Amino acid sequence: MYLFPADDGIACCKGLKDYFKYYNEERRHQSPQSQQPWQLYYQSKIKMA
Repeated sequence: MYLFPADDGIACCKGLKDYFKYYNEERRHQSPQSQQPWQLYYQSKIKMA
């Protein structure tokens, strides 16, 4: 059972894209200093370089 079932593949793809953008860029997280995943990812890339 899905809360928001997609009507077709295109709607499913758009819904997932929107959710991933929200999850990675907008939603608050429990990481250090409440950083979002994209911030932590790019900080780790800079430290590794």
